[in-house]
Amino acid sequence: MNYEVVLIDATETPIERSKKNKNSIIQERRKCIH
Repeated sequence: MNYEVVLIDATETPIERSKKNKNSIIQERRKCIH
């Protein structure tokens, strides 16, 4: 079940967050860069 959750998070998180909150993606990208 863990891998399913990860896949769903990886695919849905960026798309849904982009529609709901673009700031969330910016913060996540900053975390990835740092």
